[in-house]
Amino acid sequence: MKAVYKEQSLTVKDIQNSVKFKDDNISFESDEYTIKTCGFFLNTSECLKEYSCQNIVELLCKIVEQGKQVPLVLHGCYLMVFFDKKSNHLYIFNDLLSKHSSYYYYDKNTKTVLFSDSFLSTIELVKENKFAFSIDTLGVKMMLWHRMFYDDLTYVREIKFLRPFEYIEVVNGELNVKTINRPDMLNVSMDEASEEINRLFNKAVRLQYQKNEENGYPQITTLSGGMDSRTTFLHGLGNGYREQMCYCYGESTSADYQYSRLLAMKNNCNFYFHPIDGGNHLFEREEMCKANEGQIVYSGPSGVYDSLRFYNTNQWGIVHAGLGGGEIMGDMRVADNPTKSEQIIESLKYKLGKGKKDRSWESFIRSLRCTEEDRKRIEEFKRLYNDFNEFQSLNDMRRCLNAQKMAQSFGIEYVSPFLYEKFFCYMLRIPYSLTKNRKLYLYWQKKYNPEQFKTPSTFQLGCKPGNRIGYYAKRFYKYVMNIMGKKTKYDMIPVEQWMATNPNIAKAQEEWFEMDMVNIQSKADDSIVHLLLDSWKSNAATRPNVLTATWVLSRICEEIKG
Repeated sequence: MKAVYKEQSLTVKDIQNSVKFKDDNISFESDEYTIKTCGFFLNTSECLKEYSCQNIVELLCKIVEQGKQVPLVLHGCYLMVFFDKKSNHLYIFNDLLSKHSSYYYYDKNTKTVLFSDSFLSTIELVKENKFAFSIDTLGVKMMLWHRMFYDDLTYVREIKFLRPFEYIEVVNGELNVKTINRPDMLNVSMDEASEEINRLFNKAVRLQYQKNEENGYPQITTLSGGMDSRTTFLHGLGNGYREQMCYCYGESTSADYQYSRLLAMKNNCNFYFHPIDGGNHLFEREEMCKANEGQIVYSGPSGVYDSLRFYNTNQWGIVHAGLGGGEIMGDMRVADNPTKSEQIIESLKYKLGKGKKDRSWESFIRSLRCTEEDRKRIEEFKRLYNDFNEFQSLNDMRRCLNAQKMAQSFGIEYVSPFLYEKFFCYMLRIPYSLTKNRKLYLYWQKKYNPEQFKTPSTFQLGCKPGNRIGYYAKRFYKYVMNIMGKKTKYDMIPVEQWMATNPNIAKAQEEWFEMDMVNIQSKADDSIVHLLLDSWKSNAATRPNVLTATWVLSRICEEIKG
């Protein structure tokens, strides 16, 4: 969808309705309202019943008329435009966690709002309407050194990403970004927390499996050797969905293949595996960057892209996945007020290559080599978050949802129970002391889903739960092998290994970079050019990050006038 609001008039330039969930893709026009939606809703039936409505249009009108915030009521993955013609109120909603990407541009002088669910389409709208735009150095730094964007930043300073827990309200041409209150922290026991997340997770599983049933689609599940996808798969089985087709991709010698196949066969489910040996799919940069619009490093979801093109996805609807599991369940979280010993441990882990780069606001700022202006901008959006954990948890959605962007390019939807709004919001409220090192995650699964631990997993590196000696021995072995530039069976997508051992990949990357830089050097500021050149020369491991940025920036430069 892409649309223009100008001179108190709304024009939807293009709307590509999903062929999979037609009832959720609305194009409604009356004397009072214009309503356009794309994507899908998961809890429509319960909302229709709660609000005593006969259809979605009636439901949406009632929600807005009652002053309710749509993302708190309707769950799913969607973008919605609601224009009240009589009061000249325009609302732009997407789902609470911004799973359906939305970008916007606002010109104060003409009171024009341009918006789309496509970043590149938003640039086209800006050019068509003859507005100025510029490359955002801070946004480029995030892609180069963090492989993704944070907060509302993009490659273009004037084009913003609509953040989670936000929606847009335009009144008489004045744009306001409204914030939805985030949940407060809870004081709960391990038993109380595990009981509630089990209830919410199972509800999420039922909603997405029922969505496929209602639309006549089979139950397809991604299944790797890790913990997140198998949690989704096993809870699906536990809710009565015994017929599932499972698929996996990775190196043919990987533990992901061995462990996921074992689990699927044990539960009498069809299993398919797509090998991505050698990394030859990394030559498909053009296709992958088109699919995700360069919003995250192109090599990250390359396995998703390479595997899906070998399946006939025309008859698929929702694909059940484990997206966001590790992120919200503890992997990316840090102590709110770390003790001295925790600080020392994290410092050692980082030096050994095991710690997360962004352990605090200050280290996040240092990692971006911020100018004084960059610091001021980060301080501005820092105030929007309760703490660094909330910032990291919410922004990690833009990273892990990139696989969903790839899936959407094949006409399907990756949906994860971990990203069900009520489940995710509840997990935001759980203190670090319970989520540290997946403590709550493991407790929950041992209590309610013991099947999780009856087959080996890559999370445990093939060891049984409780075998800490074996687990740490294998972690040390994996770490040493990675330092030596060698892969192990626990490396699902060893991108750096492929780049180091396949000279043709390095040759292609050099050619792409030189080609992209021709456009960039002719139109971009010297600071951007030097930033890209320095990043390219400094570390071969980050070259996929640079090539993702240059793919987009070269196209942006084509749009910039002389």
